[in-house]
Amino acid sequence: MRRWLFLSLIVFGCVQSAGDYVRTCESAKTAIPVARQMEEIFGTSAVKHWISARRNGLKEGQRDWQTFVYFPGRYELTMEVLIEVDFRKRMIKQIGKPKFSMHQIESLEFRDGDSGQISVSYNHQWTFNEDKWARLYKAKGDFSAVGFKLDPTPLKGFDIYQARAVKTQLPVSLLR
Repeated sequence: MRRWLFLSLIVFGCVQSAGDYVRTCESAKTAIPVARQMEEIFGTSAVKHWISARRNGLKEGQRDWQTFVYFPGRYELTMEVLIEVDFRKRMIKQIGKPKFSMHQIESLEFRDGDSGQISVSYNHQWTFNEDKWARLYKAKGDFSAVGFKLDPTPLKGFDIYQARAVKTQLPVSLLR
């Protein structure tokens, strides 16, 4: 936990603790409905949410919100949206339109066994907007409703890859 507190203080400056960071993220429950919807469809264990570090070109207090979903055995779905964040008040406000991208993983190569570095090769990428997301949400995550044909064959080692990726972020749920 100390590592996360230290990282939060470096990246976000005014965050008082890792708990403050998590509570700020949890304000996205109402501020960023699509992030909550992603967790509703795919489940808390497959989703990670976070506020990115500040990037060039953004005004003071602006950041990118990112939600990642790992499913069903070979896909990554990402949603990114511009937000204003006030860590002192623990509040987020969505100010941009969400952008979605989905990647199909072609292969995973584990170096030094399951605990070593993982090399990822991607096969396909799809991008889509909020309108297509609304259709996908209405279809309860059935990607055929938006014209995407998914390969149902699970990739060997994907569960390890997913567990490691989700573990790297502080646990944030928008369903509590």
